[in-house]
Amino acid sequence: MHIGRTSNTADTLGRIIYAQYAARSGNDQPGNLERVKTVTVTRTTTHIAKMAVSAIFAGFLLVFGSFLPGPAGSAQAMTIDFETDDNGAPLSPGAFNGATAYDGFGVTISSTGGSLSLFNSSCGPDFGTTCSGGDADLGTGASFGTEPQGNVLVIQDPNVAPAPGDSGDGGTITFDFANPTTLTQVALLDNDNTDGGGTGIFLELFKEGVGAPTVITPALGVDNLLQIIAFGAEGIGIIKLVVNFPGSGAIASVTTVPIPAALPLLLSALAWLGWVARRKRTATATA
Repeated sequence: MHIGRTSNTADTLGRIIYAQYAARSGNDQPGNLERVKTVTVTRTTTHIAKMAVSAIFAGFLLVFGSFLPGPAGSAQAMTIDFETDDNGAPLSPGAFNGATAYDGFGVTISSTGGSLSLFNSSCGPDFGTTCSGGDADLGTGASFGTEPQGNVLVIQDPNVAPAPGDSGDGGTITFDFANPTTLTQVALLDNDNTDGGGTGIFLELFKEGVGAPTVITPALGVDNLLQIIAFGAEGIGIIKLVVNFPGSGAIASVTTVPIPAALPLLLSALAWLGWVARRKRTATATA
């Protein structure tokens, strides 16, 4: 806004304020109007200057946050599909180090019931190869009505090691997120083993500051079936995902949308703007 326009607006406001003052008090003395106009111009200009500085500060925080490195600096979806690590290096079937493979993304993966392993699910009749460990039920491709999934994450069957294969004894696979994230979907493979318990694979979603997890129990599938489990509001602000296996099965992928680092900065800026506005209202009320 131009200063000239600001002065004209303040001049008009000053005349209105003075007219109301003079009508109530009956004190219409020479010079009073000019004093009221001068105070109004000063306060209006100061207020506009403060708001301009506040807007520039908020914009700086938002732009600065958008340049922060890694997933925390953006809100783009990230899919962990076990084909490459956080540096883009290819991952091979076999033993999998969940502590380091995606730590650059702020994600660590651990297990109970056995060690973690990557199983090449692109096997079977469509590829002319035998699935390792005799686990033909983990094969993917057109013959099974699915897109080839390549590497999938399993709890290693010690009876077929070192060949990759999923354990029939079950266990858990846990994803820990360094920062709260939005979990959008998890792809499961071969969710057909209840181990006599009546339910198959189930998921526990933990949120920061919330003790009890949200439990998701997908419908039982069949051999080689790929299930996509999508999340809504229950997937927002997740700090831990636990996938429980009563028996065999695999995780084909996990998709998240990290909360951008710019968001906390922008919220801080908005809070500061609110504080400035509150001070302005307080000053006006006491003037």
